Amino acid sequence: MVLALGVFLVNFCDFALVPIVSNYVVESFTYHPSEANTIIYDIKPEDTYVCAIEFMYDLASSGWETVVPSGHEAYSMEVNGLRVAFGSLAQSGDQYQLQNKHLVLGLLKVVNTLATRQSFCNTRAALYMYNKPVGQLAIGRLINPASTRLKDASVVRNVINANTPSQNLTVERRIVDPDDPDFVISYEMLEDPIPCQGLLNAALNALANTAPVRSDHVFTDFGSTSSAGDVTCMISRNPPGTSRLLLTYSHVRTALALLPAKLYSDDICGEVKFDLIYGGEELGGGTFFLS
Repeated sequence: MVLALGVFLVNFCDFALVPIVSNYVVESFTYHPSEANTIIYDIKPEDTYVCAIEFMYDLASSGWETVVPSGHEAYSMEVNGLRVAFGSLAQSGDQYQLQNKHLVLGLLKVVNTLATRQSFCNTRAALYMYNKPVGQLAIGRLINPASTRLKDASVVRNVINANTPSQNLTVERRIVDPDDPDFVISYEMLEDPIPCQGLLNAALNALANTAPVRSDHVFTDFGSTSSAGDVTCMISRNPPGTSRLLLTYSHVRTALALLPAKLYSDDICGEVKFDLIYGGEELGGGTFFLS
């Protein structure tokens, strides 16, 4: 992460999110190199996380330096009734253009700030580079949104689970990636429960940490925590030579998007150990656990 983002929250939780940014928001917080200003409306925290995770996956898969064209506005596909809207405010000749990295860091800052304040609402944000607005983003329940999507990347993906939900912690479950059935996440619930908000927050922060690296690069072992520091995610790849293939950032991002969302959907959020398997070969694995 190379950009220091600030966030200014204006708590108006009683309006629908139609226009993305108001003049007041754009002008009210302009003294840091890159800023995120926001306005908000009540929504369910867990749904906010799932929507943000899916869009973060989209952005990370599309490339850290990818430029959003001047004047371009679009919406993600709907996730649990929520969408992310984004757009460029930069002119074609401006030195600083809106890029995926600005959206990644802006979205992360917004969601982490809402988590800190324990106030989840429809949120609108203006993004600045050196006192100039370069873009805007919003997350919430949107009225009559278009379905334009950044780079046509997949935002909403149904999870295929080979097992029915069970409260038996020792049951090994499997998630098959609907976009690539050769990729399977095998997971086993451990003993301690984790609040779904903490688990989803840890996954969002982990996804953001992977965003600067290309999807086809070999994964480097790493650890990441939730914004509150109460949940840790550790992921590692198997040593070279133990399988024909190597774990890539694409595999890891897919797991970070699918697994926490599935645990939330099945209402079994908790400490979890998982293995990442491609074509029947184990490439690596990880754990979400209480810090």
